[in-house]
Amino acid sequence: MSELDTPPLVLCGCMGLAGVVLTLCVVYPAYYHLPGDDHGRFEDFYNTWHKFSRSPFIQLMLGIYRRRPLSSLKLSSVWGAILSNARPALTWAVQLFLFYEVTAGAYGEAWKGAASFVQLGGFGLLLLGMAASVRLSLMGPTAFRTSRMSVKNPSLKQKLVEP
Repeated sequence: MSELDTPPLVLCGCMGLAGVVLTLCVVYPAYYHLPGDDHGRFEDFYNTWHKFSRSPFIQLMLGIYRRRPLSSLKLSSVWGAILSNARPALTWAVQLFLFYEVTAGAYGEAWKGAASFVQLGGFGLLLLGMAASVRLSLMGPTAFRTSRMSVKNPSLKQKLVEP
């Protein structure tokens, strides 16, 4: 990929576009046709859209959830990724708290036995990966020895060795 000279923002935009296309063309139609508890479907996109478009509070909450905090704009991209990856864990914790402590089971998510333990293990693995990422980012670019690396492209090796 380094030989293509693709600007990072274009690459990021293409990845986002691919995600949107796959979600709209593959995931939503599959979920719509699977049986489930949402009006007889696993996910009823039209019902979700109807609820979302009629609720300014939900729109505001989604806007707050999706916006990066202003403080993270001054951080490195590694820290931005770490904060992005921490959001699902925080969301799950808030849902559990709402279900058991605030609304007495009316809102939020209940602990679902083995499935919740698997989810907890996944979040533990996510935290472990974030800790390793932070440690590597704090070590700096000289943490890896490039002299032992086998790089076929000499110009790429030059870029790796020189800061």
